[in-house]
Amino acid sequence: MQKAAGKGRDDALKIEGQGFAKLAKTTVADALIGLFLNDQFLKKKAKGAQKIAKPVKQARPGRRHHGGGIAYQSASRGTPIVMKDIADKQLDLGMSEANKLLSKQVERRKPRPERQATCSPRSARR
Repeated sequence: MQKAAGKGRDDALKIEGQGFAKLAKTTVADALIGLFLNDQFLKKKAKGAQKIAKPVKQARPGRRHHGGGIAYQSASRGTPIVMKDIADKQLDLGMSEANKLLSKQVERRKPRPERQATCSPRSARR
């Protein structure tokens, strides 16, 4: 862009085309194209699977950070969540992770604050 900044339109387009051709031949560009095509393929497959999938009535994910992320994702899609664990500490980790993720979304105004309570996973201690 800097090389073409002081040039006329035709000369600038020629310089830009040469730069693009150089970049398009790199392995990074090839990998990015592969990622894009695979992403499109997976989206198409997911749509087909979604049509035949049965609705989820309730999710019971694991605990800690990983379970908290699953609980957040499920709750944000409207799936009722119950997190169970024999150790309060592990359950608290999962709940805090889910609530942290939800709070970030509320800050971005994705689910409105009044909807936050309906999206929150609930915990059950055994």
